[in-house]
Amino acid sequence: MDKKGILLAEETLKIVIAVISIAFLAYFLSALYFSKVNDDKLRFAENNIELIGDIVSSLGEEESVDYDLINPRGWFLLSFTGSIKPNSCAGQTCLCVCDGVSENSLNSFVTGEDDKEERQAEQCIEKGSCLIVKELREIPLEIEIKGVDELILIEIKKENGRVLVQEKR
Repeated sequence: MDKKGILLAEETLKIVIAVISIAFLAYFLSALYFSKVNDDKLRFAENNIELIGDIVSSLGEEESVDYDLINPRGWFLLSFTGSIKPNSCAGQTCLCVCDGVSENSLNSFVTGEDDKEERQAEQCIEKGSCLIVKELREIPLEIEIKGVDELILIEIKKENGRVLVQEKR
């Protein structure tokens, strides 16, 4: 009788260790996958910003260029022209491609103040890429990149010495 009880405890311990090992392996593999996906999205954002920078620097006065925003899907093209900017903008006006933040946070719910712009600037530091555009027109820009499902065409133009970036409709 004693041997059956010991055998049952040993088998139960082996099963518990196997389940824990499988759970750890699943967590590790999913973390590895999402890390790769986020790295790809960041690389797409950097490529977009680099191409937009090339377009801006090559624009002549009263000239415009259209550009398709395809990747990273679900991210945003944002302009920072006010007092709140990501650190990478060095206090100047800039364009950023970064992951968006939700409309409301717990802090805004408690205090009643909307801190979305500050949270978005922080998010662009952590997950995004920015380009300083000194002559960027001070209009709010928040365009969601929808991927190949719904192409977003932006117009980049230079008027009166200022750069205007807007969604082309």
